[in-house]
Amino acid sequence: MNKTGYFISGLLFGAATGTALGLLYAPQSGEKTRKQIRVKIKEMEKELEKLSEQLKEKGVEMKDEVKARMKEVEDRIEKLKEQYKNAPEKAE
Repeated sequence: MNKTGYFISGLLFGAATGTALGLLYAPQSGEKTRKQIRVKIKEMEKELEKLSEQLKEKGVEMKDEVKARMKEVEDRIEKLKEQYKNAPEKAE
């Protein structure tokens, strides 16, 4: 996982913890608090699904970019090999 992934994970964990603690210490009935916690958990699950999908898409983009760059490097290497083969040898 990269720095962005760790940051997002930490952000979500912090938001969930803060929300849960805020609800637990709120001056209201236990039933209402539990209902709010369930709602918040569902909201966080949806947000996590969105972020997960975005990370997957970014991963695919990065993979495609790496493949394209590798192809460019391979082509350059082949070109240099051809130039080296076709270059006249230096006379000693």
